[in-house]
Amino acid sequence: MNGKNWRLAAWFAGLGLLAASAAQAQTVLPDEQVNEWMACLSKGEHALVYPERHLEAKSGGFVRVKLSFERADRAPEVEVLSRAIPEGLLDAVRSYLRQYRLPCLPAGKTLTAVQEFSFSMLSPKEITWTNPRGVREDNGEKIRSCLRTPPDKLRPTWGSGLASRMRQKDHGNLLLNLRFETPDGPPQVKVVYDSAPTEFRQPVLDYVAKYRMPCLVDGDRPISMEQQFHINSSGSGKSMSLKDLDLIKFLGAVKDIDQQQVNFDLNTMACPFQVVWRAGMPIEKNRVGEVGPSNLNRTEFLAWLTGLSLNVPAEAMEQLLGQSMLISVPCGEVKLGG
Repeated sequence: MNGKNWRLAAWFAGLGLLAASAAQAQTVLPDEQVNEWMACLSKGEHALVYPERHLEAKSGGFVRVKLSFERADRAPEVEVLSRAIPEGLLDAVRSYLRQYRLPCLPAGKTLTAVQEFSFSMLSPKEITWTNPRGVREDNGEKIRSCLRTPPDKLRPTWGSGLASRMRQKDHGNLLLNLRFETPDGPPQVKVVYDSAPTEFRQPVLDYVAKYRMPCLVDGDRPISMEQQFHINSSGSGKSMSLKDLDLIKFLGAVKDIDQQQVNFDLNTMACPFQVVWRAGMPIEKNRVGEVGPSNLNRTEFLAWLTGLSLNVPAEAMEQLLGQSMLISVPCGEVKLGG
């Protein structure tokens, strides 16, 4: 076995056969309302300028802030989450943020965002910052407890003839987006990805048409969920599963990791901690959730993890799509790309 194949074997462990049945994974999708509100953010006319006295002293630093928008016509409340920065630079950031407005924020609503600023004399761009990233409320557990599904199990039908079975694909994935707009009506269904056997799709669509979301009240925003169905009736017993890893080993399994340009100080994120990472790329973004209490200091780091792809063949990714792994994140720094 060559070195490359050995590494693959280290990442995966064998699964039992899912004979003529479907493995299902449901995920509550975040309310896109936050993205809609953030899209109208006004940052004002005055640029953020490196204060002259700090330029002369060659002093720099980093700050991460929480922004709480409560009125469309007012600047956000600013809370410092993590800082390694002189007061003068922090004052410059606060002054810049006082220009922010969120004109499309409805009355009575609030929005939380996180933004990071870095001042460095060693950088071609002396001041860099991330885009403000809106933080969406996690109400997934409440929605999952409300969902009502058919009492019977999903049982896809299969062609009985040997010739038809030989021509038919015997494995794949069907990824659906389900949008509930009324408490007693079926969801609107959108097929996001379909690599499953042709005879598998319609029984699944008929099955999810029986779903209901009875706790949805008239006037509420629609609720969106995603459900993945994985099928393997090949009898080959070659299914693979993700194994839990520490962050260093995980990054070693990421495609084109040497092309990433990031600089994360994990020491500012209440390290060590763990996250659950669910494989979605390249079909869609991965899902990443924190184990234990949520920490806003991790916002940008978690968003970065959602866009990483595993360096595995397409056939292997078909088996790993939708699977989850636990990533243990240590203290330290992640610096990639110089």
